[in-house]
Amino acid sequence: MRIAIRLLTAAVASSALLAVTGPAAIAKPPLCASGWDEVTRTGVVDLPLFRKGIEEGLFTAEELRAGFASFDTNGNEILCVKTTPSRTLPHPYKISDDRGTETL
Repeated sequence: MRIAIRLLTAAVASSALLAVTGPAAIAKPPLCASGWDEVTRTGVVDLPLFRKGIEEGLFTAEELRAGFASFDTNGNEILCVKTTPSRTLPHPYKISDDRGTETL
């Protein structure tokens, strides 16, 4: 009887510990690979080199947003951005979809 009570107590304690630490202990992987920055699809216009292109009249914010809509293949409004070595317009950034599948 004592063994059964100890086993039951250990099982309850283990379950409680797992419930508290389980999900919190598992970190979500980053949406973007190392060296890439996470940005919203609509926030892409705020990237410094795109902002410069808008100010110089090379394109509008609306054109950028529409152009990057097709990059968001998983539909969660997040893109991964990396500055290219040249840092010049019209392609100052490498842009790809993130690894996530959750929608905002």
